[in-house]
Amino acid sequence: MFWIISKDYGFRRAGLWDDETGHYEPHRVCPLDPGHGFAVRRWRPAKFREEPASDVEPQLDRNLDAYSTPRGSLVFRRSVFAALEEAKLTGWLMNPATVSFANGIVSDDFGELWINGFGGVAGPSAGCRLQWRCRACGQRSYRDGIIRGEAVRQARWDGSDFFIIWPLLNFPICTDRAKEILERFRVDKINFKKPEEDMSPIHGYGDTAVPPYFKPEARAEIEAYWAKAPVWPDDFEKPAP
Repeated sequence: MFWIISKDYGFRRAGLWDDETGHYEPHRVCPLDPGHGFAVRRWRPAKFREEPASDVEPQLDRNLDAYSTPRGSLVFRRSVFAALEEAKLTGWLMNPATVSFANGIVSDDFGELWINGFGGVAGPSAGCRLQWRCRACGQRSYRDGIIRGEAVRQARWDGSDFFIIWPLLNFPICTDRAKEILERFRVDKINFKKPEEDMSPIHGYGDTAVPPYFKPEARAEIEAYWAKAPVWPDDFEKPAP
């Protein structure tokens, strides 16, 4: 069985904040449409921080083994990664991460979960419809309404214990084996949802550059999918904002 990993970061206290300093390239602006400007992440060791507690936001539980982040990634203690490796689980990499806690302690006993298992590109029947890509900067526009549960049901799974379905980069999926290992640890901020429990459309979702740690065959499939999209402005009348 597959499980959609749902991360709890609805409030600041639910997880760690990304220290973005030095982790993104300068803001890029499209020469054809300034509204296409976007930042590109530098894929290197990550830094996260805990915000100070307040009267309305309780202190982060520093004994957890897993934290969510607004970036969409998960941060695990190295002991969790050691367990994944011992169990010979596949489809993941550990990006070294430093966490700065609000009490002044800075710890490098963490890593950011990078997932390179692949379940293919979501299909139109799952609500994934690429409308156009910009000829100048390559930015892509998707129609609203991708349904995660249906995308997982249709996944062309590569056999990995952790995998994603494009363009849902921030919604990892895992197998029963991976779920069982993770639940041995304090992973309070992670929820495991069955695909049939996650059938609400996602609105306002797009994609990004293919991460450098993806397998060549996954990159090739994504780039071939992009290449089939109508090109704006030559081949497609861009819809009004």
